[in-house]
Amino acid sequence: MMISMNNTFRNCLILVALCCSFISAQKASSANLIDAKQAEQIYKPSEVSKKPVVTAQPNAEYTKEALQHQITGIVYVWAVLRASGDVTDIKLRSGLPFGLSEKAMEAASKLKFVPGEKDGVPVSVRTILEYEFKLPRS
Repeated sequence: MMISMNNTFRNCLILVALCCSFISAQKASSANLIDAKQAEQIYKPSEVSKKPVVTAQPNAEYTKEALQHQITGIVYVWAVLRASGDVTDIKLRSGLPFGLSEKAMEAASKLKFVPGEKDGVPVSVRTILEYEFKLPRS
């Protein structure tokens, strides 16, 4: 009878260990799911604890036509700076003629940055990028 009780006790311990492992895995999976949802969600700059930091913003180049017409001004572009480090969802907010808007959007796609954070987790942030076009001095 003692052998039977030891086997039963051992089986109970194994069952408890398996349950604990399953619960621990579920908690880790839930935490990862929350982190993934947080990373997929797009935040406003005011909603994050750390805003994205631009490390390299390429200049938008003038087009020949814009130079010929002496166009100056600012192009504003909406963009999502992803937790992954990618720039996506680039859309024109206000632009300039003769291809300058397109040049600004092209430059935005090459932006380099450190992602924003919310509660210590990298997140995606929607922001407005500004590209100023000034005529070169003669």
